[in-house]
Amino acid sequence: MKIISIFLYLIFSIFLFSCSSEKKISYKIAELNGKYLAHSIESSSNHNHNFMALLNRQLIKDTLDYEEIANYKFEIQIIDNSHLRINKINGEDKIFNTKVYRYKRKSDFIILKNKNVKTILIPYLIGALDVYKLGLKNDENGNLEVIINEHRSGGVFLIPMGWTEQISNEKYRKIN
Repeated sequence: MKIISIFLYLIFSIFLFSCSSEKKISYKIAELNGKYLAHSIESSSNHNHNFMALLNRQLIKDTLDYEEIANYKFEIQIIDNSHLRINKINGEDKIFNTKVYRYKRKSDFIILKNKNVKTILIPYLIGALDVYKLGLKNDENGNLEVIINEHRSGGVFLIPMGWTEQISNEKYRKIN
């Protein structure tokens, strides 16, 4: 009986703390608000990525050509402590896609929860699991720095066949 009362007390305490009032958005994270060019100005990898392909990537091929994306922009708006809105803007400065993403905060940057976990065939049975995380922060010039963390691991018949871990950076110019 004592264990049940302790358990109920813990559940009640967790419920009360989860219902606390909304906190203010951190100053560093609020600096992410603004419009950016969609093609990167600096990259630590072999080739520059466009931001729209990073958000919703395809394992086989990108859906947009570099020529198409050259005039595109995107806008980041922080909604609250766990949501942000990314507006995709075409060459005529019209919003053609708006999507709300969840994020979690890590020290001076945020990690998008954009569901970029993909499977290749049947993971670990005969295939692989591909995890792709994006971290966003501002650099000293106000430009957007995207930290790309890629992890792929797999196996055959539950025998691990290897994994790769790669971290790269992309920078996108802020336009206002």
